[in-house]
Amino acid sequence: MLFRSDRWMIMATGIALSVVAAWYSVTGLVAIFAGASLAIIILGGTLEFGKIILASWLYRNWKYVPLLMKTYFTSALLILMLITSMGIFGFLSKAHLDQVAPSGDVSAKIERIDENIARERLRITRSEQQLGQLDKAIDAIIDRNNRAQTALQLRQQQRKERETIAAEMKDAQKNIDTLLDEKAPLLKATRAIKLEVGPIRYVAELIYGADSEKDLEAAIRIMILLLVLVIDPLAVLLIIAASKELRREIDRIEAVTTDGDMWETITLEKKS
Repeated sequence: MLFRSDRWMIMATGIALSVVAAWYSVTGLVAIFAGASLAIIILGGTLEFGKIILASWLYRNWKYVPLLMKTYFTSALLILMLITSMGIFGFLSKAHLDQVAPSGDVSAKIERIDENIARERLRITRSEQQLGQLDKAIDAIIDRNNRAQTALQLRQQQRKERETIAAEMKDAQKNIDTLLDEKAPLLKATRAIKLEVGPIRYVAELIYGADSEKDLEAAIRIMILLLVLVIDPLAVLLIIAASKELRREIDRIEAVTTDGDMWETITLEKKS
């Protein structure tokens, strides 16, 4: 038989875990049925309280409950545990999505910036090609006629065109510098998000041998399922265990009281 302090520890742990499971479950159900938040809070809280009362009462009165009621109560208890588990799954899933959602937004912004940078670099490449064509025209005159004066005149004729191309390249490079300045804090935010989900990446690598986004999400779902399979069933079983120990204590007290009454009766009979 457990010590009295152990019985109360089991009861307190079961109640605490039940409260936590109820909180997670109701919050998750509110996230699923956001259109009726208050109604879901009232319904979920009432069902969670009723589930604990039902588990304790059903265990203590198992021998005396009719088969039909026993079947219904057991089914209802299992369904309530399933609802709680679904709520917990919704809560943990939403928490994970809230954590990684900024990562998707930041990645999209970085992708757009990279596209703009690539576009500006293409402008520079085309401008360099135009300058190369102008230089080739001058080189061709020098190679064909060996006339530096003519080549110099041609270069003077290209002056405005070269200035326009140079301005185009300068403008493109300025835009690239601006885009890189915008990209720097986004990269910092991405690194911070990766640090937050760093531990689960090691779990994904342990399970799948890789840390790709697909494997990362699969590893997170496995962890959520493991938590769901443990939290509420453990809370209910701890409540049942506490009820069992309480029943034993009541039986012991009743037995001691009965023995005391019998001894008192025997003593009175002897005196008489």
